[in-house]
Amino acid sequence: MSATNSIWPGLSRAGVYPVPAGDWFGLPEHAVFMVYSPLAYNLIFASPDGLDSLETVALKSTHSREPAGEVLKQLIQATEPQKPVYDPDKITKLSVIPNYDCNFSCSYCYAAGSHSDQSRLPFSVLKDMLDWFIDPQRLASRDLFISFLGGGEPALAWDVVRAGIEYARKRSRAIGFRLGIGFTTNGSVLNQQMLDVLKANFVTPGVSFEVLEDVQNLQRGNYRLVRENIFRMLDYGLHPLIKPNITSANVSRLVEMVEHLSGHFPGVRQVKLQPVDDPQQLDTPEILRKFYNDFIDNYFRARELGLKSGIDVYCLNGLFTDVISGRFCEGEYCLVPDGRITLCHRVSWPGDPDFGGFCYGCLSANGKPSFDETAFSSLMKYDAFNREACQNCFAKWHCGGGCLAQASVYRPELLDEVCRFTREITRQSLLRKVKSAADAEKLQCLVQEPGFWMSGVFSTAAPAYETNQ
Repeated sequence: MSATNSIWPGLSRAGVYPVPAGDWFGLPEHAVFMVYSPLAYNLIFASPDGLDSLETVALKSTHSREPAGEVLKQLIQATEPQKPVYDPDKITKLSVIPNYDCNFSCSYCYAAGSHSDQSRLPFSVLKDMLDWFIDPQRLASRDLFISFLGGGEPALAWDVVRAGIEYARKRSRAIGFRLGIGFTTNGSVLNQQMLDVLKANFVTPGVSFEVLEDVQNLQRGNYRLVRENIFRMLDYGLHPLIKPNITSANVSRLVEMVEHLSGHFPGVRQVKLQPVDDPQQLDTPEILRKFYNDFIDNYFRARELGLKSGIDVYCLNGLFTDVISGRFCEGEYCLVPDGRITLCHRVSWPGDPDFGGFCYGCLSANGKPSFDETAFSSLMKYDAFNREACQNCFAKWHCGGGCLAQASVYRPELLDEVCRFTREITRQSLLRKVKSAADAEKLQCLVQEPGFWMSGVFSTAAPAYETNQ
């Protein structure tokens, strides 16, 4: 499936994207098209003849009253998206890297090179950042998010993490901010004080955990220790977000993982599946494509099982259709132990060869951050407005041009496979939304009828939680 729409220039200029969808109805791929307008949150299904009629109308300079023109009117968005002005002073997410050392040796760790570094983030530096970050004079928004994560294993720097959590919560309450706090851990270090602090301060714990014992022990180790600590969280009324990293070793076992969680971890409500970025193992386009195909094949089945079991199983790519965005993320302040600030927690160690390119600020002697606005602007230009590869892609307003940190990992031919994966999981998410909202059997009969030309308009505004029943 191509991302380009060069043979439909009229529709493409109107922000309407024909996507082959015949395979969804048991037909040849190009026998039916999903004609999608992301900014209007609408799509229709059309035969090749119906698509040609829409293109003919789109090429005209005036509105047509013929049937295709009336349909197209519902697909064309009312306004063009405005290119945002990115401001380093207005970001609403702070990631805190309190340390680099770790007690695990995960097989795929992107930060493994940093684990011998014993640097610690002083609380005095963190406090200065929190005072500036949670400040009504800085920005109009009152919704902020702070995440404590690695780096290394943040629980090994618990004194700094605890002080940061308690201070941030106290300050946000006093000033009137709505503050979300996350704490991502490998789950190996847990005590009663940690449980008390997390619960008292409404912290959402995230546990990197592969769920299945053999996979956890293969890729991370310490299955029984982590399992028992997850049980302790659940028994204490915490509901950890389980974050399995998906590799070639477990990509075909996603349904089994959900079954295991449902049967053995009552109280788990959310699972975030994270396809690993591993250019050493997934080192050719063919290998990476197979991995992504396997993930898609298993992801939707695991998600549907999760819905039936009361568990929200998701991956970020699978939720792209819920939002319209010109950039993959808004950027973040990622504060590292020496007081410098990078755009992403995945590039947070000074020894990383990409660190210099991602670093755009630091805390100054006066306790306030200073930013290199030229560096920041250059980093933020990696978006759907500026990437040439995005210009005619139907998924661009959902993925926002893709993840810059991921782009720094993969060479161009592998990054092409990442984009292909994004398009396909977006396509299937959209099709499942329609199947959930429509009478699937009637729709199937409609597109398979001889002489099928065009369907009615379907809204894609419903959240991706409502996949096919």
